[in-house]
Amino acid sequence: MRRAAFWASVGMTVGPILLLGILQRALVRSNSGAKSSPRPTPVVPDDLLAQRYRGESEGHRLEFTFTSDAGAWLVVDSHVIYSGSVVAARAVLGDGKTEFEAHIGVDDDAALNVRFSGGPFDQRTVRIHPER
Repeated sequence: MRRAAFWASVGMTVGPILLLGILQRALVRSNSGAKSSPRPTPVVPDDLLAQRYRGESEGHRLEFTFTSDAGAWLVVDSHVIYSGSVVAARAVLGDGKTEFEAHIGVDDDAALNVRFSGGPFDQRTVRIHPER
């Protein structure tokens, strides 16, 4: 019974993020003929459906935003911005110089967490909480 409750909490926590990615693919047209251009400085979009979370790691304040078009944004200490996209609870984030992965999961207490592979928080797991 405890295992079923754990997996139910995983579905309830990660499900909305995955659903946003599916909706984005269904609603956005492919622009396969477009040439790639240099990325401008990212700005966290103003998205009414975005899910926002906060966490801390080694004295740094981390703010995560997951947008309705499967976008992922990480703001560190209110000024360093990494952006990317989420696919299957895995975000690939970058700032034009650095690229790393953030794996989104649920811990034993059914709290949402992010485990980093590469980048400034390599091999760290950060518990994140919804922003109110």
